[in-house]
Amino acid sequence: MLTPSRLRRKVRAFVENPRGFSSIIGAIFAVIIIIFVATSVFMWTLSQNTVYNDATRQTNQMEADRLNENVIAASTNITFSTNAVNVTAELTNLGSTTASVVNLWVTDATIGLYNYTSTRINVVLSPGNKTLVSRIVYIQGVSSSDTVGGYFVTARGNSVHFQGFYDVMQSLISQGVGSLIFNFYQFRYYNYSTSVKLYDYYPNYNQGGNKNYTIPASTNLAFGAVITNLDPRGRTFNFTSASQLWCPLVNTQGSPHPKTGLWVVKAAIDGTLSAYSDSNPSYSVSYGQTALIVFASNDGPGQFSGGSGLDAATSANTIPVFLELHGYFYPPGQTTKTYYGQCIPFVSLYCP
Repeated sequence: MLTPSRLRRKVRAFVENPRGFSSIIGAIFAVIIIIFVATSVFMWTLSQNTVYNDATRQTNQMEADRLNENVIAASTNITFSTNAVNVTAELTNLGSTTASVVNLWVTDATIGLYNYTSTRINVVLSPGNKTLVSRIVYIQGVSSSDTVGGYFVTARGNSVHFQGFYDVMQSLISQGVGSLIFNFYQFRYYNYSTSVKLYDYYPNYNQGGNKNYTIPASTNLAFGAVITNLDPRGRTFNFTSASQLWCPLVNTQGSPHPKTGLWVVKAAIDGTLSAYSDSNPSYSVSYGQTALIVFASNDGPGQFSGGSGLDAATSANTIPVFLELHGYFYPPGQTTKTYYGQCIPFVSLYCP
């Protein structure tokens, strides 16, 4: 039986024995060290897990931003000079995040070379904003007859492709439609407010006039046609006074006219008309651009006396209309005119 006196003797013997006391102290320190190491590893694991989760969230957010980024390049115009390609495009941010365009790459598939801009573009676009960007990329031996394309690059790594001249309407060009495209939904006729001024005229092709293929029986009508230049070589097209809207109409007695049409005229912002000048063409349409062309003169090419219009029939007639377009291109980097003509025969009017 362990009496108090015997317990005191055992404790005294243990304390007086340094080897037994040091073993206990060592065991205590070992436990403390194990707890410290385990706690440190646990805390480090927690911190690394936090870092991992933060990195994952940032990566997911960056990927979401990259996927939500939606920048388009419209109205692209490509011109050439010695060993250089100048790309002008209207960049529009259709996405929900701010986008930064930093570079432009251009590839010449004909000679198998490519290059990018020597300096960063650094164009920042807020959602819904757009801006016109023009940059030069140097490629040794590039020519205006080469097949050229490329893309802009955003800071998030997205590519914003633009169409080189070999891509634009390639299938239509190959089928012989031509370089000038007619917008069927924007065709319209105008009435006159005075002998030389159109009623309800707006330079913006989305406004003004009567967008209708049924025309009134009137001898005072002018017409507006919306034409887009999609030249396969990216050149600017200049209309000449030889362009006309031709209608083989019938008069009130039903006798056919041998040729009835309206020649192109110059239209001021307020709708005032004047004779078209070939020396100073009113309609100069860059590659990829759209223009509203007004036909109103029956006096002849480059003439306009006022108050002229189509001799439409008073009885029901369906009238074929031919857009006989004439003008010239300026090859990129050159001043020599290349004349061009195109007939668009896919329109008909109804005169009740």
